[in-house]
Amino acid sequence: MSEAQEAHILHLKAQAAYNANKHTNDILPRWVYEELGTDVPADATDELQIMPKKRWWQRLKAS
Repeated sequence: MSEAQEAHILHLKAQAAYNANKHTNDILPRWVYEELGTDVPADATDELQIMPKKRWWQRLKAS
């Protein structure tokens, strides 16, 4: 597999993780944000950080 293909696959993986994570409180690994060119949260590390989940009624109050 060429370098261009590997870079494209890495970008697709990052995009899929970012899109799947939009409605959670989790903080993705730093490389995901860097690969997509989005703002990296200050507390992002090299590991996935799973945050406490809000119940459905807590999500309603927040919106």
